[in-house]
Amino acid sequence: ELAVSAWGDEGPAVLHISGERDYEALRPRVSRDGYVLLAQTDHFGDALAAADVAVSRAGGTVWELAAAGVPSVLVPYPHATADHQTLNAKHFERGGGAIVVPDAEVDRIPALVAELLADRERLASMSAAMLELARPDAADDVADELIALAEGRRR
Repeated sequence: ELAVSAWGDEGPAVLHISGERDYEALRPRVSRDGYVLLAQTDHFGDALAAADVAVSRAGGTVWELAAAGVPSVLVPYPHATADHQTLNAKHFERGGGAIVVPDAEVDRIPALVAELLADRERLASMSAAMLELARPDAADDVADELIALAEGRRR
C-alpha cells in the first residue's frame, strides 16, 4: 500500500514485488512506466542487483538483502512471532546497513528514500555494511555443526 501510494503516479523507478495475495488489488493503482509491479519473480537475485535501496519487511529476506549489499529501509511486521523481525532489523541497523522504521511510522518512508537516493556516499557505505553483515556461508556452517553433533564431537 505504501509503495503504490507514494510512487505509483510519480517518483523514482520502482520494482515492487507485492506477493500474489496483494497483486490484483494494487495493479490498477500503478499508472506509470517507471513503476514495475510483479506478483513474484524467479529472478530475485537480479532484482536485488538492480536496487539502489530496498523497502522491506524484516523477515528472512533481510539475509538476501545483506548478501546482495542492498541498503535497506526495514519495517518490522509488528505481529511477528517473538518480535523476531524487529530483532532482525535492529541487527542490520546497528551494523549500518539499514534504517528501521516502525510500522506505525511508515509515512516517513518516502522522504527517507528520497534522502537516501540523493546521497550516493551514504548508500555506498550502507551497501558495504550490508555485505559485512551477510552470512553467505551460513547454510554450510549450520550443516558442519549438525554433522559434528551427529558424530558426537560437540556438546
